[in-house]
Amino acid sequence: MENFLVDETGTQAVIDADLLARRRPVELSLSSYLGTWSNANARSPGLAQITCSARTGRLMVRAYGARAEGPEDWGEAQDVVVFAPGAASDTGTGFCARYEFPFMLTRLQANIKGGVMVTVTYNTFNDGSGRRPYFMREFLTPAGPS
Repeated sequence: MENFLVDETGTQAVIDADLLARRRPVELSLSSYLGTWSNANARSPGLAQITCSARTGRLMVRAYGARAEGPEDWGEAQDVVVFAPGAASDTGTGFCARYEFPFMLTRLQANIKGGVMVTVTYNTFNDGSGRRPYFMREFLTPAGPS
């Protein structure tokens, strides 16, 4: 099976499998994420805030769910993947992360747009309750450094 590399213009080229194996992943700048982000809607039933930090070049995401008693720490996200706005960019502007709770799987996606973190959570129950999967979109603003 041949491997193909597609550049920004859509030009496709066959590349050697050994060359592909030697390619190092491109590190994206994480600076646009770093700090604490608070939900613009103080009455949201979903996310209260997200804190982003960098550790050994990786984005660490810690989300807090909204509760009447105060924010509930969801812990550090699993499987955080950072995305650039294009193949030639070196700046991260979006990420996906996963949270597994005893009763539900939550997939968190976020992107930075105009200084606002736009989040979407896709929530699937795995507790046999019969509740339907649902999603929520929320807008978080910078609250300060982490």
